[in-house]
Amino acid sequence: MSTAIGYVAKAIVRRPGGACLLLVRSQTDLHRPGDFDLPGGGVETDERFEEAVLRELTEETGLVPSGRPVLLRADTMHYEADHLDSQPRDVVRFLYLVEVTDDAVIISDEHEGYEWTEMPDLSAKLSHTRWGEMLTAAAKTDYFV
Repeated sequence: MSTAIGYVAKAIVRRPGGACLLLVRSQTDLHRPGDFDLPGGGVETDERFEEAVLRELTEETGLVPSGRPVLLRADTMHYEADHLDSQPRDVVRFLYLVEVTDDAVIISDEHEGYEWTEMPDLSAKLSHTRWGEMLTAAAKTDYFV
C-alpha cells in the first residue's frame, strides 16, 4: 500500500512590536481541542503553498498581511494511521512568517480564542506539538533574534 501525501502551510503572524499570534482550537476540534495553534491548514489542489497560508490566515483570523509571506522552514513528517486517519501519510509542512499591521483578529468557528505573545512564549506553548521543532529552529533565525 502506498503512503498518502498531504501538504500543510502555517504562519507565524507577527504584528508591529514583535508579538506573535496564537489561536486556541475549538473544544469541538477532533485533533487537539482547546490547544494553542498557528493559523494555517491544508493546501488545496492546484493551490500554491503561499496562497494556502494567506487564504487560511484570512479565513481563520480576518487579518491581511502587510507584505508577502516569508518561508522560514519546510520539512516532511510521517504520520501513522490513528483513529482519525485510516492510513499512514507523509505531510509536507511549510512554516511562513507573515507580518500584519492591523491586529484586530476575527476568529473563525474553528477557534475559540487567541492571544498575542512574544516568540519565546509562542515556541514554548507549541513545543509539545508536531510544529515544536520547526518553531524552535525558526526562532533562531535572523527574523526573530
